[in-house]
Amino acid sequence: MCIRDRYSGEVTVSVEIGSDGVPRNIQVVRGLGLGLDEKAVDAVSQWRFLPGALNGVPVAVRAQIVINFRLL
Repeated sequence: MCIRDRYSGEVTVSVEIGSDGVPRNIQVVRGLGLGLDEKAVDAVSQWRFLPGALNGVPVAVRAQIVINFRLL
């Protein structure tokens, strides 16, 4: 395994997307460590989403998001 392999991979987070499109309750489902889990949570917390809808009314939903990390 080369050093590049140790710093690449995926972090999977579970997130509740509120009816206002703001992510909440972000939890790491599968992490990489090395501070990358925290970077993934920080990134997702800044995103804004189009909320789910039920009969045309915005509702909160839970989703899993995979974030890829790779050294360049």
